[in-house]
Amino acid sequence: MKAEKRYQGHKSRAAWSVSLALFNEESLYRLARYTVRRSETLDAAAKQLAEDLAGARTSEGYRYSKTNIRLALQNYDWTAS
Repeated sequence: MKAEKRYQGHKSRAAWSVSLALFNEESLYRLARYTVRRSETLDAAAKQLAEDLAGARTSEGYRYSKTNIRLALQNYDWTAS
């Protein structure tokens, strides 16, 4: 079985970069929180955020893809925010 490459506890460096940006840049965190609260599912929230952030990149140069946003959203406790 092939070993899965991980980066800083995330599925990939891109997923880590997106998560880092979403939860450490206040404006992006507020947008994510707002979107999650108004979406029926995290998948719907990730899709909306990917559309809202289309063309934008993290400071490391990674796109805000729906997959990486969804991974970041799934790893956060939204009941506490």
